[in-house]
Amino acid sequence: MTPQPSPSFSLAGRVALVTGSTKGIGRAVAVAFAAAGARLWLHGRDEAAGTRLADELGARFVAADLSDPAG
Repeated sequence: MTPQPSPSFSLAGRVALVTGSTKGIGRAVAVAFAAAGARLWLHGRDEAAGTRLADELGARFVAADLSDPAG
């Protein structure tokens, strides 16, 4: 089920970076932001899941472990 944002909630013309977007709350936020019209950059450690989600949402994905300073 795709969330339907409130008509007053629009992110059209905005760019959002969603970290941890390959599962759980981060994924739900990414889907909701896309439904609200945001252009998205997604992040996560699971490159396969992130690439699939980016393809679904028309977003860009970058794989990185943000808990590791070396990336």
